[in-house]
Amino acid sequence: MSGLLSPGLSDVCRLTEARTGLRITGAGQAANLIRLEGARDAAGCPDWPAFAERLGGESLAGRAWTALIRSMTIGETYFFRNKPHFDLLRERVLPALIEQRHREEHPWLRIWSAGCATGEEAYSLAILVRELIPDPERWAIFILGTDLNSESLRRARTGSYGLWSFRDTDPVLMSRYSTPHGDRMVVTDEIRTMVTFSMLNLVDADIYGSGASAMDLILCRNVTMYFGQPTAKVVASRLLSALTPGGWLLVGPSEPDAQVFAGFDVVNAYETTAYRRPQHRVESAKTDATLPASAGTRPVVASAEESFGVRISGPSRSLSPTTPEECLRAARIAGDAGRYAEGRDWCCQAIDLDPTAADAYQLLGMIYAGQHETELAVKAFRKAIYLDREFALAYYGLSNELRLLGDETGAMRSAETARRLLRQLPTNGRLRGGQGITSGELYRIVEPDLEGLSA
Repeated sequence: MSGLLSPGLSDVCRLTEARTGLRITGAGQAANLIRLEGARDAAGCPDWPAFAERLGGESLAGRAWTALIRSMTIGETYFFRNKPHFDLLRERVLPALIEQRHREEHPWLRIWSAGCATGEEAYSLAILVRELIPDPERWAIFILGTDLNSESLRRARTGSYGLWSFRDTDPVLMSRYSTPHGDRMVVTDEIRTMVTFSMLNLVDADIYGSGASAMDLILCRNVTMYFGQPTAKVVASRLLSALTPGGWLLVGPSEPDAQVFAGFDVVNAYETTAYRRPQHRVESAKTDATLPASAGTRPVVASAEESFGVRISGPSRSLSPTTPEECLRAARIAGDAGRYAEGRDWCCQAIDLDPTAADAYQLLGMIYAGQHETELAVKAFRKAIYLDREFALAYYGLSNELRLLGDETGAMRSAETARRLLRQLPTNGRLRGGQGITSGELYRIVEPDLEGLSA
């Protein structure tokens, strides 16, 4: 290939496959070359060697990689795409899971949309789950949407789509779970908050075992078709280990032959083919050294550890937790000392002991904020507020993080709520979760912040 391509272009192709698994075939053909040149120009690189050098020194979220990935993948998707898949999920897969889990004291469900593009698939799954579960407030529901394209993920998080994205959606569902905004439809907050979007590279072994594990269902449709067969087989084996026993994998009609999915049971139903992890299969430790040994079991702290992508590892997990209050005390000590991973561990243990512990989510948000994990901090603060609508400090924390995300309207709304709640409290009263700060002291902080937001 290198003898037929311009200097540096073969390096771009090799680097792309090595970093992302995306195989660029026929790079010298006119149609592909035009797309690649567009990516190179969008990255501001004058020639192929400069583009290769830029890619080699940049993260996948960078400008050059974003342009390249966008040029080489098909971002076209829409709500409830591929009716046979959603018929299978609606009529067989999800009802069986829900029936099995609803008897538990704290039922849970974990779904992963891998290669979610602009988010329609992930939101479709959330809508389907919401329709099938009559009491979602009891459940720890985690729906993960991942993609390589950072620009697509940015659009997914807005939840705003043109009518063409709803072309195969039941109008009743469309009106129930989205609202018109000009010439676009915006997914309701109820559905948006059910989905966590994250950038994720399927060929990176390190990601399997944090948030992307112990899944009941994975949709990885029209993704592995971009990989060579050796890479596709490796990714398929990792997806197998990321499923719980009996978990389901749905792939697209353009995926490679079934040899890629060796180790799965094949299920033909509802005019489609699906793959399922065997109920009693024991994964080989040599499949991938970074895969979690317990990927086939329920996470220890599914509602906190996995939903927030926390990898529990460290001395604190070996200690025996007693009460949520003691766990939170240990978390504050660890956080104040800069031992953030330990602080997260203790927060998760507190939530495991008491899933309604708003204080634990609020402290978890503060720890994430201290680590500059803004989106995770927002998620934690929102959970604290959901559990306690009068948690002034959580509203203040949420306001700060939303401002960092550029959501000035949301930041203003949260700050105003914090101010209203603080006015109702005794000025000298110590604030819940504030480690000694009084409501009057926080009010004096919030007031100038509001002036800055409204300026």
